[in-house]
Amino acid sequence: MCLLSAPGASADSGSLSVSDDGGGLIAVKAEATRSACGEGLCAWYAAVVERHASLPCANDLTFRAGVAGFSTDAGTVRKNLTFKPFFPRQAKLCLYVLPVVGKPELVAETTYKVPDGYGSLRSTQKSCAGFESQAAAQYYLYLYPDDPSRLDSDRNGTVCEENPCPCEAEPIPAEPRVKADPAPCNKARAKQRQAQAAVGSARRQVRKADSARAKQRWNRSLKKRQATLRKAKTKRRQICAALAAQPYR
Repeated sequence: MCLLSAPGASADSGSLSVSDDGGGLIAVKAEATRSACGEGLCAWYAAVVERHASLPCANDLTFRAGVAGFSTDAGTVRKNLTFKPFFPRQAKLCLYVLPVVGKPELVAETTYKVPDGYGSLRSTQKSCAGFESQAAAQYYLYLYPDDPSRLDSDRNGTVCEENPCPCEAEPIPAEPRVKADPAPCNKARAKQRQAQAAVGSARRQVRKADSARAKQRWNRSLKKRQATLRKAKTKRRQICAALAAQPYR
C-alpha cells in the first residue's frame, strides 16, 4: 500500500492509497480537500490520473483513472476507485483538485509497483481500434518500440493517426524484452507423452489378452486413450505455437 500527501506549499491537500484489487484491476482510495474557495463560484471536483513512473504528474486526459468526487463548497471528497492500469511494472497516480473556474492543482501523487501480468503487455494482436486515443497507442509504441503488433505500418514513428485525441505522447523508457515462460508448453508436452505411453500400454494389453472378452475390454480402453492422446496433441500444438509466435512478453 502506498500513501503520499500533498506538497506542503499547497493550500489544498490530498492522499492516495493503492492496492491490488485482483483480476488485473488496481484499487485506489482517494481523498482531496479544498481548504477555501474565496469569492465567486466554488464548484470543483477531484480526479485521479495514471502516468508512467518516469513522467512527472500532469493533468493528462489520456489515462484518467476516475473522478474522486464533486463539491460546490470547500471541504473534502473521498472515493474508492478501481481501474485497469495501462502501464506495466511501474506506474504513477496523480490526484488533482480541479476548480470549474481556475487552474488544476496537484494535491497528491504516488508511484507504485504494478502486479505482474497487469497493464498493457507485449502482444502481436493489438490494433488501433483497441486504443481509445492516438496518445494511448503512441505510449504503447514507446513501451514496445519493436512494434510487435505492427501498428506503425509506414515506419514514421507515429501510430494510429486516425484515432481520436488526446494525441501525441511523451517519450518513456521501453519495456525490457523478457522471455515468455516456457512452462505451459513443457507441461503440455509432458501430458502428451503420458497419453502416448498410455496408448502404448493399452496396445500391449490387447496383444497379450488371452480371451475375446479381455481383448474387447482393452480395445475399448485403447480407443479412449487414443482420444485422450488426440486432445493432448491438439492442446500441445496450440500452446506451443502461441509461445513460438510470441516468445517475449
